[in-house]
Amino acid sequence: MEFKRISIAFRDTLLQEHYELSYDQNNIQLFFSGIAFGSLGQLKYRFRLEGTDDDWVVTSNSQLRYTNLAPGKHLLSVQAINKEGLMSAPKQISFHLSPPIWKTWWFRLALGMLAATTVLGVFYLVLRYQKEKSEFNQRIREGQLMAMRAQMNPHFIFNCLNSIQFFITENDKRSANIYLSLFSDLMRTVLENSKHASISIEDEIASLDLYLQLESLRFSHQFTYDITIDETLDVEVDRIPPMLIQPFAENAIWHGLLPKGSPGKLSIMLERQDDTVKCTITDNGIGRDKAREIQARKRRRHKSAGMENTARRLSMLNQKRSRDAVEASLKVLDLKENGKAKGTQVEVLIPLERD
Repeated sequence: MEFKRISIAFRDTLLQEHYELSYDQNNIQLFFSGIAFGSLGQLKYRFRLEGTDDDWVVTSNSQLRYTNLAPGKHLLSVQAINKEGLMSAPKQISFHLSPPIWKTWWFRLALGMLAATTVLGVFYLVLRYQKEKSEFNQRIREGQLMAMRAQMNPHFIFNCLNSIQFFITENDKRSANIYLSLFSDLMRTVLENSKHASISIEDEIASLDLYLQLESLRFSHQFTYDITIDETLDVEVDRIPPMLIQPFAENAIWHGLLPKGSPGKLSIMLERQDDTVKCTITDNGIGRDKAREIQARKRRRHKSAGMENTARRLSMLNQKRSRDAVEASLKVLDLKENGKAKGTQVEVLIPLERD
């Protein structure tokens, strides 16, 4: 029993006991013969390709052909069988077909790592995009808040300049000098505070007190005021956005106390409530209904730019805070006694800011 010729991938190849082949050299044809003088050409053969066939196969052909052999190790054994059933010693030849690159373990590992890297990369880019978008929106909101603070400054300055003009017109030099001194201190404070997204409560109260002094002087002390700060607040450490309380005080003076015609009282109370400052502004003025009637008789509506801007600022402060954070809020209560208006109370929750 011997091998005569072998063809690999349709090409005759030198006979040898072992072949290292690539995955596309998977078409193999083998020719063999056995010598048995007494069989007179009646030899049969049996073969088995380990790695492909588990059982022996008997044939009278003296050639074998395998097409599309799978990658891996294959051992071909062939034996000749004479007419008496005697078998020759097996003749063996082995083949090792390497798998294609895309079926190798290291390629699959590399592909898996590439896929994982791609997924992580896409995930990172999505997170980065969301972060940049969030930061961009945050910058927009900060810019809008700064613009609103900037809008309040000329509105407030205009009112103060009107007061200075009044004192000069009345030839009240002493009051004019006092007013100018307070005004310059207040302007310096307001302009400095407006540069910052948040200031200490101490600075906010100092600015508010200067404003109330100016208004009291301007309107010949037609009202008194007091500012109470609860001991739960650390006025030097706790911070809030600037110029949030002043518009409510201004609105109480202009629309509640001044139209009253008799001495009025403005009370401002600050206390800590969770992660917010609860600011309560209370006046004993004419109330909102009466104020609206007066405006209707004058056939004009005085729009408080400070109040409108402050309401928008509170809304934007909520937008830039996390969902689980305590939100800013505004509540206005009409104070009544026996059905008659006794003033107005405004409650503002201002989120405490971090440095």
